[in-house]
Amino acid sequence: MKVIYNNKGFTLIELIVVLIIIAVSSALVAPRFLSSFSNINLRTAVKKISASLRYARNIAISQKKNIKVVFDLENKKVFISSETTRIFSDIDEMQKNDPEFRFYSLPDGVSIKNTNEINFFEVIFFPKGSNTGGEIMLENEHGKTITIKINYILGTIKIHD
Repeated sequence: MKVIYNNKGFTLIELIVVLIIIAVSSALVAPRFLSSFSNINLRTAVKKISASLRYARNIAISQKKNIKVVFDLENKKVFISSETTRIFSDIDEMQKNDPEFRFYSLPDGVSIKNTNEINFFEVIFFPKGSNTGGEIMLENEHGKTITIKINYILGTIKIHD
């Protein structure tokens, strides 16, 4: 009697070759995938800061008072408050004392590029819609930067890659 074997499985060498191909391809794809997350965080931070600046301008115009936006470069935070409010560490206390107070923390991997060796940068919006103007440059951990330009006369916010 003759026994016929039907080999429908994989050999060990075939499995090892497939695992090596998967390992090499994932090693090539993973850095690109992670950098795209970093770029998404950067774009999200730019959009939130731009929206915060527009909010501050609208509040200044509608309530006819000066509103300041303070960029804390060291702690990676953005504060919006009345011009008379002093920024201090107790955020809960600030929210009780100032109804316009808002803050935003930058996501991990995104920072405000510091070109002037200062820890705080401030933009004040006036009731007529103008402001003190300036540029804010945000950078992710891969070195990609996006600049937010604030027109001091018109109060417009422009984003430049």
